[in-house]
Amino acid sequence: MLRRSSIRKMARRQRYSINLKEGEALPASSIRILIIEDERDVRIYLANLLGANGYKALTAENVKEGLALAHSENPALIVLDAMLPGDDAQRVYTELRCQSGLCRIPVVVLSTITRRALRGSRLYGRESAGRRIPPPDAYLNKPPEAEDFLAVVRRLTPTAEPVAEEEGP
Repeated sequence: MLRRSSIRKMARRQRYSINLKEGEALPASSIRILIIEDERDVRIYLANLLGANGYKALTAENVKEGLALAHSENPALIVLDAMLPGDDAQRVYTELRCQSGLCRIPVVVLSTITRRALRGSRLYGRESAGRRIPPPDAYLNKPPEAEDFLAVVRRLTPTAEPVAEEEGP
């Protein structure tokens, strides 16, 4: 059985590219994923998991930081804690889904409450400025299992394919 450190070293040695358009490629390490999570341990866990799998994790512990990073960094995916203090999760989710520059970014919601209870909450399914707020692109229990989380990330971001190593002279 391989140790975690060995797996990380192997992952760093492999090079990946993302097929954006025919003939264009971008390293997987430039896929930015924003994590808006107030619990430090969960934020670190997700950031390390993403980093070990070739993604660049951007982290924010509150709504103000999260929205600033969403606007400035244009992440490929946003992971949002549905249980942020007060109405912060509702406010940030509404802004992410209603602003023209952010509404196309997929959002994964993490929560300790059930999906059914979350659907009944005020997080989504209501209207803002005359537009119905769509549900999240994915929902995961918190903290998510590594395999489940990475499967959702891969599904919602451009696919990374191994690129053959260039041979030296």
